Amino acid sequence: MTETWRAPRFAFLASHDLSTMLCTGNCVKTSAEARHRSSHGRRYVVCSMRDTKDNSIRERCHRETPSPAAVVAVGIAMVSLTMFPRPTDAAILHFRGERPTTLGVTANRYLGLCPNVQNCVSTSNNAYSSQFIPPWTYNPAEGAGGRPEKGMGEAIEDLRKVLSSYQGCTIIAQQNLVNEFGKGYYIYAEFESPLMGYVDDVEFLFQPDGKTVDYRSASRLGKDDLNANRQRIKNLRKELENFGWKSVGFN
Repeated sequence: MTETWRAPRFAFLASHDLSTMLCTGNCVKTSAEARHRSSHGRRYVVCSMRDTKDNSIRERCHRETPSPAAVVAVGIAMVSLTMFPRPTDAAILHFRGERPTTLGVTANRYLGLCPNVQNCVSTSNNAYSSQFIPPWTYNPAEGAGGRPEKGMGEAIEDLRKVLSSYQGCTIIAQQNLVNEFGKGYYIYAEFESPLMGYVDDVEFLFQPDGKTVDYRSASRLGKDDLNANRQRIKNLRKELENFGWKSVGFN
């Protein structure tokens, strides 16, 4: 049994565009109520229409275009982004992905390796790997300038200060560690991109030797980060240089 139906005049959010179905008059609902046809790159809505002369059902195509209501809806959304207060580092969208289950320290001594994708860097990877990045030291032998050796506790505070001031960074977990070589410390932070809300997982491991910090930075989504993780590590290292830190190599 067919039912008479009038297409709505308000706009609706589709997965790819804002549009309204431009069926006019009394349309007849069918199982293909919102079918679309494409013609030369244009999108059309197909409505089944009842002919008033012979009561037959005929199809009518209407080009799908944004309605005034859709334009108003987009305008309101854009204005709300500027009028309503939100943190300056808060993302507009949130493509966070799932938090990996492989985070953490193995045997209280090693961070994880990077998988075979170009959106991860780690001090644990082979030095000849494109994903390798050298560790940091907060007690460099050269250029100490007669300063007393920095303790691990002070170095941890250095890193916390830099992370807390970095856009989009949230410290998620911190933990004291003990292994056969002594005491260490672990910090895990999430970095959210300012527009799309992509999240990268970044881990830091203070080694018991009293000078070395290993780290791993990886994107949750995609396979290539266009060097974003490596660049972030470089930015963090440059900030830490103000506290006397250095890279053991070049990054």
